[in-house]
Amino acid sequence: MESVKTQDVSVNDLRWTIEYHAERCTMCGSCVAACTFNAIEAGVSHRSVTVSRKAFPEPAAEHFALLVIRQKTRIEQACVGCGICTTMCKFDAIKLKRVTDAAGEKYEKLLLESGKNVAKRVKNIAVRKISRPSAK
Repeated sequence: MESVKTQDVSVNDLRWTIEYHAERCTMCGSCVAACTFNAIEAGVSHRSVTVSRKAFPEPAAEHFALLVIRQKTRIEQACVGCGICTTMCKFDAIKLKRVTDAAGEKYEKLLLESGKNVAKRVKNIAVRKISRPSAK
């Protein structure tokens, strides 16, 4: 069994993700250069597709490489959602998306709700301790 390191995270584990539209991107690199947190990089994505280009089915595998802008998955280079990359892109090829939990709730809302529940629980425990006579 292979151990999991703290650096082994996916893009979905981060608070912000980028939505990249390759059809709009000219690979000018202005978004990568503008990112002060070094959270995005230009890279190569390898693709394999099975196609048939003849009148009768004759599948053949084709391999190609695409230049893409992608988000880094290291915690120390995580996107903070400042939006500088989106403002620098003249072609609207990159957008920020806030990561939410499985139910679609934002993290801050969950923290506030859980904080209210913790406060109620602490109050109930304190009331019970005060109302019970201590046995000695």
